[in-house]
Amino acid sequence: MTKPHRYLSGAVREPRMALRFALAILKADSQARHVIREEYVLKECKRYVARLFQRESRKSLDELWQCISDSGFHSSMRRALSSDEYACSGLQGRPIFGAELLYVACRVLRPRVVVETGVGPGVSTSYILKALDDNGFGLLHSIDMPTREHQLLQPTPEQRTSASSSCGHVPLNPRPSGWLVPESLRWRWKLYAGLSQEVLPEVLRECGELDIFLHDSEHTYENMLFEYRSAWPRLREGGVLVSHDIESNTAFADFAHEVLHEPIVMMGFGGFGAIFKRQPDSPHKLMASRGFLFEDRPPFVQPTSTA
Repeated sequence: MTKPHRYLSGAVREPRMALRFALAILKADSQARHVIREEYVLKECKRYVARLFQRESRKSLDELWQCISDSGFHSSMRRALSSDEYACSGLQGRPIFGAELLYVACRVLRPRVVVETGVGPGVSTSYILKALDDNGFGLLHSIDMPTREHQLLQPTPEQRTSASSSCGHVPLNPRPSGWLVPESLRWRWKLYAGLSQEVLPEVLRECGELDIFLHDSEHTYENMLFEYRSAWPRLREGGVLVSHDIESNTAFADFAHEVLHEPIVMMGFGGFGAIFKRQPDSPHKLMASRGFLFEDRPPFVQPTSTA
């Protein structure tokens, strides 16, 4: 689905919100646009969770959303994000995408072992840890580049302008990976420093069987496919592979096609996708999928490596 079509479908689903957003644009009200965008993202996330967990009652899912939305944890994270200029510059004025979604998913799936790649300030990390803590069990293993925080110190001119307008200025002090993760949740967390292509295989061996794998590190085709292929054999039956930024390239779509599993996707803000591990679907079912991921897609062909 192209961006214009996606915007149109969003306006059809939420006409009043679309009208408010248009008025905010006309008034050049960036704060109002940000608030409306956050409202829209939250509604999309709720729709997506309902699709992910169709066997769960809407009431039980709404209760989990309410549980995290009304929590002191959520309020403190929002305050920390709005006041931390370094985190704000990294987000470049964009809303947090999928954090509450990950919380609800972890509450429903009740995982014992979660592995994620990519930490940054630790927003997704914090919400996963909060879910594990509320469940009463579970450990999170995260991989992040030790120099990743320095990338925010070298934004493009456009990013610098956006960050400056939303945060006042681009900060110059580096932060360690996961600096926003609350101290009270860190005992459930193990952080590994390094490139995922170097560190992930050993982490997966150490963890054994996984319940959830989350990709949110370098969004190149090669790295995404490497991580998916590495984690998939370690996922238990019924486990789920989750990925941010699936719109970056075709790696997620190609992998789903490779393992003959139909993904559940949510497009916009980079895209978010999940694949539950179970008995493979038939290629014919996949090719008949109405989602854009498999429209006119040829049989999977492994990319040839270049020297």
